[in-house]
Amino acid sequence: MEKKEQEVMDALVLAWNTFLEIEHTHPSHEKDFSDGIHINSCKSIRSINFSDFH
Repeated sequence: MEKKEQEVMDALVLAWNTFLEIEHTHPSHEKDFSDGIHINSCKSIRSINFSDFH
């Protein structure tokens, strides 16, 4: 992975982990957020396994 790609991935990991600290009011919030990151940000970089971020 190139340096800029790694920087993006690190920022997404931080966003994901910070998001998990928020109290969710709907059961699908985690999946929706995960899907949004994957669909909008990661398609052109690499596949992400969000289970590795916990």
